[in-house]
Parts: sequence; C-alpha cells; structure tokens
Amino acid sequence: MATTLTITGETVYMRLLQESDMTTIGSALTGFREFSIAPTAKSKVRFWYGHNKENIAFPSTERIVTSEDHLLLTLTVCDKSTDAVIGYNTSQILGTTIQSAMTALIHSVRNTGKYKEIINLRHKFIFNNLQAENSRMKIPTTGDSNPVKLTLDALYTGTNRTFYPMGMTTEFRESTITAANWTTWIDHSDRAAQKAQTYNLTWN
Repeated sequence: MATTLTITGETVYMRLLQESDMTTIGSALTGFREFSIAPTAKSKVRFWYGHNKENIAFPSTERIVTSEDHLLLTLTVCDKSTDAVIGYNTSQILGTTIQSAMTALIHSVRNTGKYKEIINLRHKFIFNNLQAENSRMKIPTTGDSNPVKLTLDALYTGTNRTFYPMGMTTEFRESTITAANWTTWIDHSDRAAQKAQTYNLTWN
C-alpha cells in the first residue's frame, strides 16, 4: 500500500481514506446506497473495512495501469485551507478503463465548484499518471442545475446505456471517453484556466 498518495489542486486535495474520516464521510453519504438513511456505526465500519482493504492492495509506488489490473481506489477529499474532510471519491480500475464509482460531498460544500475541481483532478490523475485508455462516468439525464450533469455533459457526449441505480428514481446514463477525447477537450482555448489549475501528485 502506498504510504502517501495525495492529489493536490487549487482549493482541495485528495488523500488515502482514513478510519477517522468516516464520521464526516457518513454524513456525505446519507441518501446513497447503503446509507439511504443516516449511517449507523456498523455501516460506517463496514464501509471503512471494505474500502481500506481495497486501498491496501493498491500499488505502493507510481506506475501506469495494465490490462490485468482490477483495483478500487478510495480517496478522502479535504479542503486545502483548513484540512477539513469534505467528502470522498472512489474509482474502479478495470484494466485500462477507469470507472468513477462515487463522489460524495458534505451538504455545505455542494454547488460551490468543488465537484468540478475534483473531476478535473481525477481526469489529470487517471490520464496523465495512470495513463488509462478510457474513463467511464455515470451522469444524471435530467436536472440542469445538477453539478454532475453540468460538469460532465460537455465532455461525455456519448451514451453507452441508460439505467436507474438501485433505490433511486433518477435516470442516469453511462458514458465513456478516451484519453484522446480528454486531451482534445482540456486543450480547447475555452478551458485554458481549467487546464492550468494547480495539480500536484505525491505517490510513494
């Protein structure tokens, strides 16, 4: 397991999940999946155990992904100025395709631009450092003010399938882009500021 894996951006950074993060992460997860109601002590322990077990199996030093990889990486999202935990991000590595499993933020930082920054950091990490060939995301098909939809629709223009996640009434679509799609998108002059945003990786 990497002793340090930290991705640092303009206003947030993402680091390996710690057990002490679970109180805050539990509040970010209320309403999702196993946390359809307020999380219990047991459900938080179960979440920590499962995700930490996967993190332990993650490579201890920087390397690119291979077709043989089947990994799950869960990073806690922290506010850069205060070090406060504000959410988490999980990515599933399926060979050279990396699928976003979940990003959840506490209520007080939703709709503040944090999600957009996290997604920017995620794509730079998986394409520049892991050298993934593809990225796959789940995007709601309705809700024009939804930050997920607002952030991803312009980049993830195709649709593999539509579906309703278990226990949810919102329709989602699954979409995949290639590394070349990402490069073309981020290199556009309209996104020069986004491309130039702070990005630093420590992995050892």
